[in-house]
Amino acid sequence: MSLNKALDSRFKPLINVFPVFPFFFFFFALLPGAEIKAKRMEIIQEREGRVTHFSEGLRILDARTEIFAKSGFYFPNRNLFILLDSVVIRSEDGEIKSDSCIYFLSSQTSELFKNVELNFESLKIFTQRVLWDGEKKEAKSKEVLLILKEKDMELTGGDAIYNLSNKRGIIREKPVLLLKGEETTTVIGNNFLYDGLLRQLVFKVNVEIRQKNSSIFCDTLIYLLSGDSGIALGNPRLIGEKEEVKGNEFRFFAEEGEVRLMKVMGDVSVVYQTNREKVEIGGEEFIAKVAKGEVSVITMAGVTYGRVIIR
Repeated sequence: MSLNKALDSRFKPLINVFPVFPFFFFFFALLPGAEIKAKRMEIIQEREGRVTHFSEGLRILDARTEIFAKSGFYFPNRNLFILLDSVVIRSEDGEIKSDSCIYFLSSQTSELFKNVELNFESLKIFTQRVLWDGEKKEAKSKEVLLILKEKDMELTGGDAIYNLSNKRGIIREKPVLLLKGEETTTVIGNNFLYDGLLRQLVFKVNVEIRQKNSSIFCDTLIYLLSGDSGIALGNPRLIGEKEEVKGNEFRFFAEEGEVRLMKVMGDVSVVYQTNREKVEIGGEEFIAKVAKGEVSVITMAGVTYGRVIIR
């Protein structure tokens, strides 16, 4: 097999090859910083030097990381591997899978392509391309789908970074969170932070929490995974088909992916409208019970004003 036939368009620019007479043998070798095992190899001559082709699988042991692939190429002059077909990177932190990969020995970094899956203790990340730094334990990707294992939550977005050492992830472009339940809750914002140590999700700037016919808008949302509860800060307000609620701070409690209870505190104002009347109430605390995405029971504490306008 020639090297040009084996490599697709993503990897051909890395080399300029003309093969010489190959030879084959069982191979076990120790390269600087890595141990390589394979059943079969082929030496191919290219303009910059020799390339080693592994056609029947290979295993790379680099520090505490094991890498497997069904085929691949090693470039000694560049100290990198191009791995093809069912790539698996395994360490004590978890497992990464992809269709293909470029692995840089000197920096212990990998660029993985197509059907990439990063499987760690608390979450899974799916993408089509990711840069993984094994030394820093950090993944970078332009577009991701993140699934939290402990909750039925899915998060999508772009320009994402996740650091496994401090369990912090950032999404800078169009983060969207789905809390799946009987009525799915959707959260959007301009920026997103996942803090695995504090076990919280933070949305910032133009945040909207949408469930069925109502939405909560705010500047910052902090969602606590341990208690299935959230805090909305920065001009929080709820807007529904008939009601609008404002206050200094919103707290809500979820169950099975749905908001069940909401508390609004501090300088609360409520406006409720029908075809015949408009009700305005002010107070210190507003409590609403929610069922199937709709407010079912309302309680107002410390009422400061109230009026009804008949239309």
